[in-house]
Amino acid sequence: MASVKEELISEVESEAQVMQIVQAALEGIDMDALTSMTPGLPQVARQNAINSLLGSKKLVIQQAPGGLLRLKVNTSQQIAGTEEEQVIYGLIEESKTRGIWIKELRDGSGLNQLQLRKTLKSLETKKLIKTIKAVGTSKKCYIVFDLEPDMSLTGGTFYSDQQLDSELINTLISVCGSYASSRRKHAIESNPNNIQMQRESSYIRPQEIAQFITEKRVLNVPLSLEDLERILEVAVLDGTIERRADGKIRACAPRSSISPLVSVPCAVCPVVEDCRPGYVISPQSCDYMKNCDDAFKDLAARLQKKEKQDKTNDSLLVNDDENPLVQLQMPERPVVDLKQDDPRIDPTQIATLEEDATKKEKETKKGDGSQVVGVSGQEKLEKESGRLDSLIGSKDVSRNAQLRGRVAEPISFNNETVFQVQDFTPKFFSKWVSCGERKYLNTNVNAIKFWDDFKGNSNECDKEAQILQNMKALPFQNRDEMKYAILPVQKSSKNVFVTLGIGQDITAEEAFAKKMKEIGQDVTFYGADPIVKGNSEQYSRIGKFFPFAVGAKAGYSTASVLLNGNYLDVSVVHVDIYYFLSEVLGEKFVDHLWMDAEYAEYGMFDMFYKNSRMDREGLTFCQMSLEVHNPKQGQKEQFMEFIKNLIKEKQYGFFFSENVSHMRMWLFNFGSQYCVKKFFA
Repeated sequence: MASVKEELISEVESEAQVMQIVQAALEGIDMDALTSMTPGLPQVARQNAINSLLGSKKLVIQQAPGGLLRLKVNTSQQIAGTEEEQVIYGLIEESKTRGIWIKELRDGSGLNQLQLRKTLKSLETKKLIKTIKAVGTSKKCYIVFDLEPDMSLTGGTFYSDQQLDSELINTLISVCGSYASSRRKHAIESNPNNIQMQRESSYIRPQEIAQFITEKRVLNVPLSLEDLERILEVAVLDGTIERRADGKIRACAPRSSISPLVSVPCAVCPVVEDCRPGYVISPQSCDYMKNCDDAFKDLAARLQKKEKQDKTNDSLLVNDDENPLVQLQMPERPVVDLKQDDPRIDPTQIATLEEDATKKEKETKKGDGSQVVGVSGQEKLEKESGRLDSLIGSKDVSRNAQLRGRVAEPISFNNETVFQVQDFTPKFFSKWVSCGERKYLNTNVNAIKFWDDFKGNSNECDKEAQILQNMKALPFQNRDEMKYAILPVQKSSKNVFVTLGIGQDITAEEAFAKKMKEIGQDVTFYGADPIVKGNSEQYSRIGKFFPFAVGAKAGYSTASVLLNGNYLDVSVVHVDIYYFLSEVLGEKFVDHLWMDAEYAEYGMFDMFYKNSRMDREGLTFCQMSLEVHNPKQGQKEQFMEFIKNLIKEKQYGFFFSENVSHMRMWLFNFGSQYCVKKFFA
């Protein structure tokens, strides 16, 4: 009797010892490890204990990656079904709300594909499990039927049927903005003589907005504070609200998205070079300037009225729909023939000048059809320009004549034109370089401060060199950013425009094409984006679309692409930019490059240096709108090196810099006489 009791106690102790060791191993334990950790148990006793625990469903055997079998505590709910169904259900139950992919089920259960699919179908039929399609991927995950999937799978409150609910987001942004604006207005009215109290009282906590949304039942679904914070972050980026360091927010003062300066007729007038007091084209006789003057007076009256109403110095700007300059219509100016309309010009003298210019042009033509302007020819042109200056008092008639096409026929311009004249580089670029050397080269700052100070330093150099006045770059607005371009002053046989990263928006490209058409110039458009949907149809309206990404190297690599309104990191085909330009497009000269390459730009910085591969292969970019994305680890050093090299080499200038977490800038190639001659000379 005593021996039986001793044997019984030994079995219970063996099971307890094995169970304790397996419970301590969260990922399970293999047989060899269990043996080494139970040296006091005989092999038979250990095996009997394991069999007993498996039989009572306290332990389960799972196959780890690599085929190794492990003992693990059975935490799954016992269901009625086959052994395969119990194993699969246990794996799905362990994944909880995160779900589990079919490949993970196959590895964990050791079942073949046919058995696994049959078991999953049986469990779905019994309503024990369900499938969830994760946002942003085609993978199906399996989850216990009664559980709600994790937000990482569904996208959370702002997704419906795996699609971003943009209408819901816009509604919430509007509600938050209206609530904050109401609080700001109440703060101003309650403290008419205390600006500091107005400011402090206008700040609110996000919890107050969440409570307001809940009480007013704006949504039929619960909105967590985390969800609201995501909405407020969007509103901050949109510029409708601002956030303090303590987390409180307030509505921003209404701002005009368009500067009144861009509505001044002189900024877009095609004959501004010929406009002078006392002439046929003059400010005194300009109907559009009169309309603009009336609009400015109206705006001034509105601002004075608003100042009295607000009694605050926060902002004196009005909304776009209240700004008369925004609605100001500026039709095209008629082309004026100076020979007919200006009584100070003798038509016979101009006719003689035209005959001389035609004769000179015939003498300088070569047999292959190209034209070479020699030094002597340049002196003759300067002499003829002086004769015309004496007639109408113009200091730059040769250029004005080319723009109007009236006084003399311009010399044709193409990529093969040979220039044997002096350097055409504008003097203001030298002044800009001097400023850049002071700001970027003669300073010892780290890469972080260099990035933070870049916009301010760049804008100061723009102002010092009067870039806005000298470059005469025109703005072209798309959905969320401003692009820039200079129109050619020379008659060109071809204008090449390349867009890398279309982003389902060609508003700016279409505006540029329209402006070029107005001056009688055609544009050849090429666009590349790895996402076909939305990009192919749009870009094909203006040019040729290519369904791939363009980068420094060819291959299959990760890129950030716009899908369903969200940027996602996916693997896409990349084509070498050198091969793309020279072989696919067959273009050596690119007049305009608009690049939003989603971090691929960092790999292409060195192609803009002198003696780079681009130089060796004879590729030329004249103008470039570039977005340098918010640097990751080590990329701020790359950006600093890139900017310093541009300043040292004095080839590319960068202007109109803007920091929107990403750094946007516009570059011009002053190192290419082709570019300078085409857009400045």
